[in-house]
Amino acid sequence: MLSGRLAPWLGVLGLGAGGGILLNSADSNGSSNDVQLLATVPTRQQQVAHLSSSRPNQPFELLVIGGGATGCGIAVDAATRGLRTALIERQDFASGTSSKSTKLVHGGVRYLEKAVFNLDYGQLKLVYEALQERRSLLDNAPHLTHTLPILMPCYKWWEVPFYWAGLKAYDIIAGTRNLAWSKYLPPSESHRQLPTLAEQNHEGKGLKGAILYYDGQFDDARLTVALATTAAAAGAAVANYVEATGFIRDGDGQVVGVHCRDRQTGRKFDILAKVIINAAGPYVDKVRELGNKDVQHAVTGSSGSHVTLPEWYGSMYTGMIVPKTKDGRVVFMLPFQGHIVAGTTDHGCDVTDRPTATADEVKFILDAISDFLSIRVRPEDVLSTWSGIRPLAADPTISSNGTTNTSSISRDHLIFTDPDGLVTITGGSKQKAVTCTSCCSAGFSTVQRP
Repeated sequence: MLSGRLAPWLGVLGLGAGGGILLNSADSNGSSNDVQLLATVPTRQQQVAHLSSSRPNQPFELLVIGGGATGCGIAVDAATRGLRTALIERQDFASGTSSKSTKLVHGGVRYLEKAVFNLDYGQLKLVYEALQERRSLLDNAPHLTHTLPILMPCYKWWEVPFYWAGLKAYDIIAGTRNLAWSKYLPPSESHRQLPTLAEQNHEGKGLKGAILYYDGQFDDARLTVALATTAAAAGAAVANYVEATGFIRDGDGQVVGVHCRDRQTGRKFDILAKVIINAAGPYVDKVRELGNKDVQHAVTGSSGSHVTLPEWYGSMYTGMIVPKTKDGRVVFMLPFQGHIVAGTTDHGCDVTDRPTATADEVKFILDAISDFLSIRVRPEDVLSTWSGIRPLAADPTISSNGTTNTSSISRDHLIFTDPDGLVTITGGSKQKAVTCTSCCSAGFSTVQRP
């Protein structure tokens, strides 16, 4: 075993393809504890054996269903608090939404605009929390994150002071945890930063310059795998390709475990736990339906599609944001692993296991960036596409307002407990640390330690 008194989420062991191990030695009161780590992460076979070892007189204290960023983050938090923790994932870690992001760690420029013009305190709070978590994530996982400069082009004179003021507000909200101050760049410097930037837009208006601001970029899939391995190293039983097929209930109808199936071997077994947290992302309602087919859904699915383009479409050091598309969203064009990624879309969709980008979504993204580039944007240049499903939260205890515009639904997270005791977390932005802590607190409050 390894032991260390470490700064929260800062220690890193191994920097291989999996993303290493992140350590959290702070308890719920912020004090530092010794975190006991296994010298080697157990094999999957050992993990499955550990999962199937629970008994009525010795259940896990916490079982997490879902191996995405939120579920793995909860498992890390619980295991490093000393709770007997288990986590199962039906497919592979980060195979769903947690590997389909725009690869940004950001507060949400668009959400800040909504907060100001709609006088929406909830949106402002979301931006503030996300900007605080942005700094934490960059500090905690420096091998998987970095600061990325992003240009916001201006083709009308009024856009220069308007966007400058908005991004200065973005900096101010971040406070002492700001990455770097935004600034105005003249046209010549804007072209130096992004050589493919158009000198004139589709309306024939010349470039007036750009506002350069800074956000974070990260490898979303590797970060999730790092969380999973950290939880395992801290003693949690963590396994992929293990599917929950039903709930086990006590005499009062409360969930006390799950029936499982190992999708690699076909073996069936049960996992017993004092608290079960449903962190299955866009699939949380399918998990809830294992116990009650008539549950009111808590998730509205929204597709977020992206395209991969050749590196000569942009710069390997600077990204670009299209400040407003025809549907009111923003579209990013960013360097990532030697290529350019562009997206995203925001349209209602069905929750499926293999979401794909539609031809209309690809056209929308290409049209959005073509107005800002001097090169011809061609569909044949698209190297790949991908799509993830945002689990937009809709409280099942509150009547729907009938909205069908997914871009207007808040990106804040939602935590609730069903009558049978199942704790569900859904929604939320990419900075999962806040949601993980909140969900853990909701589950931990019901755990009785011997």
